[in-house]
Amino acid sequence: MGLVIVLSIISEMAGVLGTMVGAGRRYDGPMGKSDRAFVFGVVGLLVAVGVPMHAAFDWIWLAMAAAVLLTIVNRVVKGLATGPR
Repeated sequence: MGLVIVLSIISEMAGVLGTMVGAGRRYDGPMGKSDRAFVFGVVGLLVAVGVPMHAAFDWIWLAMAAAVLLTIVNRVVKGLATGPR
Protein backbone atom coordinates (compact mmCIF):
# COMPACT_ATOMS: atom_id res chain seq x y z
CA MET A 1 0.00 0.00 0.00
CA GLY A 2 2.91 2.32 0.66
CA LEU A 3 4.06 1.96 -2.94
CA VAL A 4 0.58 2.89 -4.17
CA ILE A 5 0.61 6.01 -2.00
CA VAL A 6 4.05 7.12 -3.21
CA LEU A 7 3.15 6.47 -6.85
CA SER A 8 -0.12 8.36 -6.36
CA ILE A 9 1.79 11.43 -5.19
CA ILE A 10 4.09 11.18 -8.20
CA SER A 11 1.06 10.72 -10.47
CA GLU A 12 -0.57 13.91 -9.24
CA MET A 13 2.69 15.83 -9.60
CA ALA A 14 3.09 14.50 -13.15
CA GLY A 15 -0.37 15.86 -13.94
CA VAL A 16 0.34 19.27 -12.44
CA LEU A 17 3.77 19.57 -14.03
CA GLY A 18 2.15 19.50 -17.47
CA THR A 19 1.61 23.19 -16.93
CA MET A 20 5.39 23.67 -16.67
CA VAL A 21 5.80 22.69 -20.33
CA GLY A 22 2.73 24.66 -21.36
CA ALA A 23 0.53 21.62 -21.90
CA GLY A 24 -1.99 22.32 -19.15
CA ARG A 25 -3.07 20.06 -16.31
CA ARG A 26 -3.09 16.38 -17.35
CA TYR A 27 -5.87 14.07 -16.19
CA ASP A 28 -4.91 10.99 -18.22
CA GLY A 29 -5.65 7.61 -16.66
CA PRO A 30 -6.21 4.72 -16.14
CA MET A 31 -5.94 5.22 -12.37
CA GLY A 32 -6.70 8.83 -11.57
CA LYS A 33 -7.64 10.31 -8.22
CA SER A 34 -11.31 9.31 -8.35
CA ASP A 35 -10.42 5.77 -9.44
CA ARG A 36 -8.01 5.39 -6.53
CA ALA A 37 -10.62 6.77 -4.14
CA PHE A 38 -13.15 4.24 -5.43
CA VAL A 39 -10.78 1.29 -4.93
CA PHE A 40 -9.79 2.44 -1.43
CA GLY A 41 -13.47 2.95 -0.59
CA VAL A 42 -14.50 -0.51 -1.78
CA VAL A 43 -11.60 -2.15 0.05
CA GLY A 44 -12.45 -0.18 3.22
CA LEU A 45 -16.11 -1.14 2.97
CA LEU A 46 -15.29 -4.83 2.49
CA VAL A 47 -12.93 -4.78 5.48
CA ALA A 48 -15.54 -2.94 7.58
CA VAL A 49 -18.25 -5.53 6.91
CA GLY A 50 -15.90 -8.39 7.75
CA VAL A 51 -14.95 -9.80 4.35
CA PRO A 52 -11.60 -11.59 4.74
CA MET A 53 -9.29 -9.58 2.49
CA HIS A 54 -5.82 -10.56 3.72
CA ALA A 55 -5.12 -12.95 0.85
CA ALA A 56 -6.20 -10.40 -1.75
CA PHE A 57 -4.37 -7.34 -0.41
CA ASP A 58 -1.07 -8.09 -2.16
CA TRP A 59 -2.80 -8.50 -5.51
CA ILE A 60 -4.98 -5.43 -5.06
CA TRP A 61 -2.02 -3.19 -4.20
CA LEU A 62 0.11 -4.70 -6.98
CA ALA A 63 -2.63 -4.09 -9.58
CA MET A 64 -3.17 -0.55 -8.29
CA ALA A 65 0.56 0.20 -8.35
CA ALA A 66 0.80 -1.02 -11.96
CA ALA A 67 -2.21 1.08 -12.98
CA VAL A 68 -0.86 4.19 -11.24
CA LEU A 69 2.54 3.65 -12.87
CA LEU A 70 0.81 3.48 -16.27
CA THR A 71 -1.05 6.68 -15.38
CA ILE A 72 2.27 8.43 -14.67
CA VAL A 73 3.66 7.30 -18.02
CA ASN A 74 0.50 8.42 -19.84
CA ARG A 75 0.53 11.86 -18.20
CA VAL A 76 4.19 12.50 -18.93
CA VAL A 77 4.11 11.21 -22.51
CA LYS A 78 0.90 13.00 -23.46
CA GLY A 79 1.99 16.17 -21.68
CA LEU A 80 5.25 16.26 -23.60
CA ALA A 81 3.52 15.36 -26.89
CA THR A 82 0.97 18.15 -26.47
CA GLY A 83 3.64 20.78 -25.87
CA PRO A 84 2.94 24.47 -25.44
CA ARG A 85 -0.55 25.71 -26.20
